[in-house]
Amino acid sequence: MEKPLAPDEKAEKIIAAISQAFGKVLRGQGISLHEADALDSYANVDQLEQARQLDTDIHWWEIAPEALERFNGVLIYANAEGFRYYIPAYMTLALRTWQRGSLSVDAAISSLFPVTPNVSERYALLDDNQKKCIAQFLWFMATESDNHWMNKLKVYNATRALEDLWYPYLEGCEAP
Repeated sequence: MEKPLAPDEKAEKIIAAISQAFGKVLRGQGISLHEADALDSYANVDQLEQARQLDTDIHWWEIAPEALERFNGVLIYANAEGFRYYIPAYMTLALRTWQRGSLSVDAAISSLFPVTPNVSERYALLDDNQKKCIAQFLWFMATESDNHWMNKLKVYNATRALEDLWYPYLEGCEAP
């Protein structure tokens, strides 16, 4: 009988799946971190373009964890291309910091449940393997968090996201 994986081993297994599924994703015309932050500040078109120029990353794994923490609220401004680019970075950081707590954990989870009907448009470019990674991420967050009072909302939101949208993508997935 195989020994069950420890939570950190499960997290690393999900991170490896995320890297595989999202490995070739580029930002393209996706809204960038600084651009989304500028949108939040009601920037004009020129300011948005200037903000976009501040983001020079080519691959999502190049984004510094500090930038993800600083711009933890930008996923709500992401278009489908930007969301597909940034969600693996936020999920990876969340899986690496889940025990310490991080604003990126909350940002990743809260961006994954559809609050309004049109919000699911941001998921339009995700393929089935990427959706499976998201479902595994949410399952991990819903099941591995302890009963500490700070984790209650994280568990609730991850469970809600699974129930509302992502649970079918767990079918056929090897348990992390």
